[in-house]
Amino acid sequence: MMNKKLFAFALLLALSPFLITQGCGQMAYGPSGFDSSAATAGGGGAGGGGGYAPDPNVTSNPVALLSAEQVLKSMSSVTSTPISTAIMNEYNNRQSVLGSDFDLSLVTSPMLIGLTNLASQVCKETIARESAATSANRRFLASVDFGKPASNVSDAIYSDVANNFAMAFWGRAANADESTVLLQGRADFMAALSSNDLKSNNSTTNLMLFTCTGMLSSFESYSF
Repeated sequence: MMNKKLFAFALLLALSPFLITQGCGQMAYGPSGFDSSAATAGGGGAGGGGGYAPDPNVTSNPVALLSAEQVLKSMSSVTSTPISTAIMNEYNNRQSVLGSDFDLSLVTSPMLIGLTNLASQVCKETIARESAATSANRRFLASVDFGKPASNVSDAIYSDVANNFAMAFWGRAANADESTVLLQGRADFMAALSSNDLKSNNSTTNLMLFTCTGMLSSFESYSF
């Protein structure tokens, strides 16, 4: 149950920029790819006809994907987590479905799942390292008490953790829409816990893994 919740949350974060911008009419996705309408809009060619095909080297979308290798190196860098044997094995298992080019039209469901799996392994090692360190030596989770269950993680503590992840993974604070997704994800996570899980200290580790994975595999983390 928890794995399904984690993946659903991570995929929602990964897709949320598309849902938000499409709702505002700012990013089109058509048969020819993202913002395909921009390629045919505007001035006419000779004779005053309608739209025309742009130069093949010109793109109207300023956002691109990280390649598979760049994703691996980026996840390691932003979390300060060395690429271990376990991380490399996960990468090798998922590499074929990760981005092979920079084109946004290459985003697929298998790719998002692969990103989530890779991010989960990186986050697992990141959280294991931080939970074993003193608060003063933690980069992301200084305010988290791993000796108590997730119900002990207050709104202020959770917001602090999410902000630390956002600043490291995205280079900025979460916006209002993203904060809403994060808080809803946390609420869904807590609601899915059994009575025994609610009392377990492991629930705090799992909540941090849940949040880290969703944010590290989000659209902001694998695009530039």
